[in-house]
Order: sequence, then C-alpha cells, then structure tokens
Amino acid sequence: MVHENLDTAANVFSNETQIYQGGAMVLHTLRGVLGDDVFWAGIRLYYSRYRNGSASTDDLRYAMEDACYAAGNCPEDHQDLSWFFHEWLNCGGILTVSGSWHYDATAKQLHVDADQTQSQGLYRMPIEIGIVEAPVSPAATAEGKTQLGRNTLERRPGEPQIQKAVILVDKAQNSLIIPLDAAPAAVQLDPGMWVPLMRATFEAN
Repeated sequence: MVHENLDTAANVFSNETQIYQGGAMVLHTLRGVLGDDVFWAGIRLYYSRYRNGSASTDDLRYAMEDACYAAGNCPEDHQDLSWFFHEWLNCGGILTVSGSWHYDATAKQLHVDADQTQSQGLYRMPIEIGIVEAPVSPAATAEGKTQLGRNTLERRPGEPQIQKAVILVDKAQNSLIIPLDAAPAAVQLDPGMWVPLMRATFEAN
C-alpha cells in the first residue's frame, strides 16, 4: 500500500507483512492478468532498465505495458495498467465478491453472477471461472483438445476437465453467460487463485 501521510518511513518498513507478502500477492495477481509470457517479459525488461539503480512503481508499470506492446495484440486494458496499480496499491480495503451460478438446460447456458460488496469503492478485475466437466471416456479423447475463453486443455480419459472463462468484475453487479452443451459438475471462482487478495463466496443457486 502506498502511503502519503506518514510521519516517518519506519512506519512503512515495520509492516513486513504488507510489504513482502502483500507485494508478492499483487505481483501474482498482475501475472494472472497479463499471462506468463508478457509478465516475465516485463520483469526482464524492468530488470534490464534499472539493474543496479533505483526505480518507481510507475517504472515497473511502464515496463509491463511496453512488454505487452512488444508481444503484439495487446488488449486495450493492458495498454495502460494504471487502473490495476491504483486499485491494489493506492486504495484501502479488499475486493469482496458474492457470487453464484446456475445452468439453464433449456438454453444450454451457464449463468455466472459476481457482485462486489466491499464498502470502499469498486475494483476492476478480470477473474477466471473454472467449469468442471464430467470425466470423459477414452473415445472422447479422439476429439483432441477443448477450448473456452483463453485456455486450451488436453482431454485425458477418466479425469474431470476444467475449462476456463473470464468474467470482468468492474461494477457492483456483474454477470456472464457461457454457452455450454451440458450441465457442469461444478463451477469455481478463481480456480488458479490468481487473486489472493480477494474475499469471496461462490455457490450454485
């Protein structure tokens, strides 16, 4: 957390949990937003620019944005990451989500809702949804891979498959409709735990 009203810097450095654990969680979340390739390219660029020197949080942000540009097809919300750094470093409190899901068998659609319930203001956060399918038969593996959202997964016989979609949580009430041929065995919010600084409930309704 960035402070602008402290009498002494010692009050910051004495809070090791917030600096090291909190900082690591923010970086982990940034990696989840950008993806592995862009994140590590940004880390390498940041290191090459400021090795043996000093840098600011904005310098890290610029390195991540430049790495995204260099990768090509950079999404609009990754071209300027000030929204991410502001909400995780300059705002107090924590993202709190109350979520639910249900499957409409007639329309063959999965409906996901994720409402922000914290009191300190709204976050903007893309959050993965994990859709757990029933185990596939060996014959189904002939289909090869299945894809939904930004993830492509190998189908292994006898194992439950988890497809991924992403819901953008940026309003008080947020929803996502996902075409799905069959009811899922389960649906998970943030199955990869990319947003560790989130308090959430998520259940079927």
